[in-house]
Amino acid sequence: MIFGSTPIERNERHQSIDTTIVFISGIIQSTGPEVYYQERFNLKQAAYQIVTDSGGYFLEGSQDFSDYWGSCVEITGATRIISDSIKLRDHFLGRQVLEVSSIKYSDVRICPNQWGAEENEAKAYVQKYYPHAKLETFSGSLERSTRPFVDITYDYQLSLDKPFWDTCCESEDSTEFKSIVVSCSNYAMYMDYERFIKDTIQVEISGYRLSGYQHSLLIHTLTVKEK
Repeated sequence: MIFGSTPIERNERHQSIDTTIVFISGIIQSTGPEVYYQERFNLKQAAYQIVTDSGGYFLEGSQDFSDYWGSCVEITGATRIISDSIKLRDHFLGRQVLEVSSIKYSDVRICPNQWGAEENEAKAYVQKYYPHAKLETFSGSLERSTRPFVDITYDYQLSLDKPFWDTCCESEDSTEFKSIVVSCSNYAMYMDYERFIKDTIQVEISGYRLSGYQHSLLIHTLTVKEK
């Protein structure tokens, strides 16, 4: 389940042999361990990316990309030509480097649905791979979540009204959870999440509590509504 959008891209060869000018639409998300990417790809910045159906781009530039976090945007910029050794590692992450010259908010219709999982499909996925999972209801406030890794789509979390204890992910120790990552299954859910965050609306989420990345928990969300 990948979080992003369908890109609108037009490539033009720039006069410089080192860059290609691109025009891209997509959704701005976090990348994860920023220092790791700075060192690995020789980046000045590495905290944010633009995500599209065809992949993503680490963003570099003078802009404050945090202002656009979670939003559909249009970007003009230059992709960086990098060495073969870096290209191989970059290909593994499915990301390129984009030096941004301009960025602006875009109509969300420019970033159409790419998730494609409606409630019945999300439920069928859980029943197939997690047959013992039980449907639960959680309430609290939605927040943005920094991804643990660039392609792990943990973009939202729920700050819980009622924290709970759980022996997570084969661990024998019980851990208190005051917040929990929540999945985004479809475009309508993404729109709801963004509205609830921007308007600071308390929500109620129905979904399945599942084990996640690196001994974490997540809610595989079926529905979200105003509390």
